[in-house]
Amino acid sequence: MSTLRIGTRGSELALAQTHQAIAALKAANPELECSITIISTAGDQRTDIPLHMVNSATNTGDKGVFIAAIEEALAAGEIDCAVHSLKDMPGVLDSRFELAAVLPREEIQDVLVMKADAVANYADAASLVDLAVAVENGSAGQSAAEEAGVKNIVLVQDQGAALMEVAAGTSDACVIDITMAYAMTGEIESILRDTNARLLETVCGVPFYEIEEGIIAYAGGVGKVNAAMCAQILCSVYSVSHIVNTGIAGSLCAQLDIGDLVVSKDAMYHDFDCVHFGYECGRVPGMDVVAFPADEAMIGYACAAAEAVNPGHVRVGRVASGDLFVAEKAAKEKIIENTQALCTEMEGAAIAQTAYRNNLPFVILRAISDKADDSAEMDYPTFEAIAAKQCAAITYAFAGKLKNA
Repeated sequence: MSTLRIGTRGSELALAQTHQAIAALKAANPELECSITIISTAGDQRTDIPLHMVNSATNTGDKGVFIAAIEEALAAGEIDCAVHSLKDMPGVLDSRFELAAVLPREEIQDVLVMKADAVANYADAASLVDLAVAVENGSAGQSAAEEAGVKNIVLVQDQGAALMEVAAGTSDACVIDITMAYAMTGEIESILRDTNARLLETVCGVPFYEIEEGIIAYAGGVGKVNAAMCAQILCSVYSVSHIVNTGIAGSLCAQLDIGDLVVSKDAMYHDFDCVHFGYECGRVPGMDVVAFPADEAMIGYACAAAEAVNPGHVRVGRVASGDLFVAEKAAKEKIIENTQALCTEMEGAAIAQTAYRNNLPFVILRAISDKADDSAEMDYPTFEAIAAKQCAAITYAFAGKLKNA
């Protein structure tokens, strides 16, 4: 039998994934022989410039910078198949190739990595959890970590470098990493202006910023597709531990006025309708819930932060999402009837569903900008900037508290 030649990058992650793929192939075909061809890609070679600039600098075109060279080898017959991280793949696959298989997905959680001889310094699981919190708090947890016997702590974007520092003994522990998710640029501008934010990279046309160590923010665009796409990028590329979605919304409740704040109990779609097939309005086939529940602890943190800014004007309840700017009384009444939500917007439920499927805690915080009826066109431009700025400030304060919890 001829040998199956598998192309991949030389990173430890790529090689680990390739060995997993080979094990799966051999389990189904015990006689199969496989070889690994390591291919250096543009993304591997151009470490002198930010990742989002590599495409233009290397004329990679619309190919992913970590896969173009491997696809060239595949097309030339130098390899028989390739193993990639799905996060590196472009949105549209070259028609000459196909995505033949996907490995089972592992849990997405923060991981505390330590040298074996350092574990002995910690008497029980609770002290290890305390250490993990100290490590993830970065410089804020430095003194606490040193008191616990940790000589250095690491929280970096390059997880491989952090692991190498642990392995070399330079660090005792590292955490392999809260995200602030906005829809519109106007909603994020005040945060970018008032902090030392730095651009991490642009993925699928969306700039992702590090607001401070451990907090990422982005404005992903309006609508459910944009929201879900960016939420999955957070899970797959940045391996975030929490998602906070914030922005503005239209009121569906007579007791909610412009400027009031809504913290999500849960979120559901108001425009997803498979009722004809026996599903409840809003239920997505294959999902075990109609409304995706927010994390209880994050609800508490969000409410406390919101009350500190706007006391007496914070409500907890359902958020209804759909690709519709609600500006008619009839549409508003239909959404209320179908969802019993407090407010309506265009992204929250998509982020909630993505977080739910990735077992990731989330919460939605919305400032009311309009009444979602015939007055919406008048209210929205007037209060958009005020509501967005208020909500962004609350979310930033909340994210900081969550990070240091």
